[in-house]
Amino acid sequence: MAAVMIMAYDALGEIRFVGDVTKGAGCGCFCPTCKSPLVAKQGNEYEWHFAHEASQERPECAVGAENLARSLGIEHLRQLHARGALVLPLYTTNASVSTLWLSRSQPVTWGAQLVGALTWRDAPTKAQPVATGMLETGAPMAFFVQVGGMSSPSLDDLPEDCAYATLVVVPSWPRGTRTRQEAMAALTQTAQIYWGYQPDSYGMRASAQREIEAMERRAREIAAENERQRALAAGMRWAAMAKARSHNLAAALQASPHGAITPAQNEAAAPPPMSRVPAKTDPEARFPQYPGHAPGCNFQYFRLGLRGGVGVLRTGQRVRHAARQGACRRQTTEGLGHCAGARTHRGLG
Repeated sequence: MAAVMIMAYDALGEIRFVGDVTKGAGCGCFCPTCKSPLVAKQGNEYEWHFAHEASQERPECAVGAENLARSLGIEHLRQLHARGALVLPLYTTNASVSTLWLSRSQPVTWGAQLVGALTWRDAPTKAQPVATGMLETGAPMAFFVQVGGMSSPSLDDLPEDCAYATLVVVPSWPRGTRTRQEAMAALTQTAQIYWGYQPDSYGMRASAQREIEAMERRAREIAAENERQRALAAGMRWAAMAKARSHNLAAALQASPHGAITPAQNEAAAPPPMSRVPAKTDPEARFPQYPGHAPGCNFQYFRLGLRGGVGVLRTGQRVRHAARQGACRRQTTEGLGHCAGARTHRGLG
């Protein structure tokens, strides 16, 4: 495709093509934007095109060339409708849902064609519709014509829930395009109609949306039921563990002559773990007496880390309560001792 100016206005305001006028400055054509005289370049080396005299073109002159291409697109749309060859493409939309339980999009497609005549508007701007009509679904219809990529059309003066489509014209022409006939043939091959919106007159999208929302509700119900089953199974496991522990503790109490349970008995009374993951030790556990130590002296162990690269507490310190002396002394073992008396002593690293 070559981006060249092959159209211009003559003295009467009619669109003329570079292959339909005489060569040189005698073509009598003018730039549609700056109104400067143009020269018809019809050589053998380059593509035929219009050029400004003495290179007087401006950047905005390209906009004028696009406006001429849009005018030709409107003429092409008129001819298609007059011949009964204006066929609208299928309209495609989507029914979708996106939640934590389901994310899905389902395309919905249907066809609708024009019925009756089109009402053409005089000199519409780029954002305004060039023609209005009616679809066979009963919905009002508007046509837009744009050059290049689609932009947002103006729907202010259109009926509510109006369908609209856009004829998009390619901003450049195939090489060798010189006359109106060749340009119209190129538009037949390159211009495309794209839907912007069409109301759901048949209810197809609404039906598809209801189906996909029903799928989402089923997925949500399945997820809720699975969560309920997991919670119920976890509760049953904890209940079984508590029942077994209570039974074993009661048996240990009956077997103890003084009604006291040693840590070894308490450990033996605990049921075996029900999973391959070992159970965590309760850091707040208390026992009446630890074997080999004074009565009333318990121990609490912590996992200590580093702060700023310096150890806050050194692992392996213990505080032992001396009941007779009324004081405490420290010894190094495998944890931080917590005295069960009235005072708490912490060893610092």
